[in-house]
Amino acid sequence: AGANIGWFIIWGLVVCLPASLLIGWVYANLVASAEEKKAIHDGMQEILADDDLLAPDPSKPSALKSFLLVIFPIALIVFASIFSIFVKEGPVYTVVNFFGNSNIALFIAMLVTGFTLRKYMPGKTVMGFIDESANRVGNILLIVGAGGCFAAMLGATTMSADLVEIMSATNMPVILLGFLLAFCIRAAVGSATAAMLTSIAIAGPVCVAAGLSPIIAGLSVCLGAHSATFPTDVTFWFPSTYNGLNTRDCLMTTTVPCILSGIIGMVILAVLNAFSGVLPGMF
Repeated sequence: AGANIGWFIIWGLVVCLPASLLIGWVYANLVASAEEKKAIHDGMQEILADDDLLAPDPSKPSALKSFLLVIFPIALIVFASIFSIFVKEGPVYTVVNFFGNSNIALFIAMLVTGFTLRKYMPGKTVMGFIDESANRVGNILLIVGAGGCFAAMLGATTMSADLVEIMSATNMPVILLGFLLAFCIRAAVGSATAAMLTSIAIAGPVCVAAGLSPIIAGLSVCLGAHSATFPTDVTFWFPSTYNGLNTRDCLMTTTVPCILSGIIGMVILAVLNAFSGVLPGMF
């Protein structure tokens, strides 16, 4: 929808952090029994008391180093977006904008990560790890590519114009279009990636034509795809696989929190939309 990636990350944090904290903390305290809370507390105390478990492992990077490597490309992208508010042209702007480009930032981060972690990779070259990782992400790349092709096909149709007519007849707020589309598509096909790519191809032109910020349109699609975590999605069964939960417990710990956090996120998004004309990076 033409959104700046840096500002998309910034406003995405503004929307998602409160929703995640409210649901992840408040909802968990509401549904957990006193016995479960005590068991969690005792488990945490046991982990903190285990000096051998928490001792640094010289064969692995520290948590801080790993976190900094992950946050490095994000920091480049966000810094370039904020920098563009104050400087619009000139050689410094060109350099910062170049290194803040998402593709360049990720490429630099890959090089920095390979150089920084080289001592933790005995017996294998950086390219060896890249080849191994490429094999693991093959399915993801296939889904993204197929979803992009499908989205391009939908974008070439008159579906966007048809949606405008339907929305005009039902008086549906345009901010709900992306959310509902992504929600329904993910619930049906069980893929958040396919749901987001398809929904933004359909709803993006409609939202932008209606004067909605590309940031708002994109985040509404993300919230809709996030909310629809049902049994049709493989991620729904992760708690069952790793924690031995039954279907009812999975619904209570996965589906319900995702829906509630999506609703809270949409409320925050509606407030941001009301002030999108004066907020930086929205257009």
